[in-house]
Amino acid sequence: MSKIVDLETKLRSALDDLNNTREWYACRLERIKSYAKEKGIWADIACIFANGTLGIHEPPTYAQQMNILKYKKIMAEEERDTLRKLNKKLTEELLRLKNNVS
Repeated sequence: MSKIVDLETKLRSALDDLNNTREWYACRLERIKSYAKEKGIWADIACIFANGTLGIHEPPTYAQQMNILKYKKIMAEEERDTLRKLNKKLTEELLRLKNNVS
């Protein structure tokens, strides 16, 4: 029972940390937004936040390319797993049909 209490305490602490971090970043983002609007560069800053680059003609950064590749890898692994399950199911069905014919 004490392990559950310990885990609940750790969870509450982690959630508090998460909320504090969100508030910390929200405060700074609002300050950056305000400053960028004052200087007339908010559109550029917003584009960087949204896309990681200043414009559509800027090549993606290394980190952006890695994130794209990680996403593609995850999607490929999920598709592979789905196809494996389908293959297994169809193989079992084929064997069942062959056994019924015999």
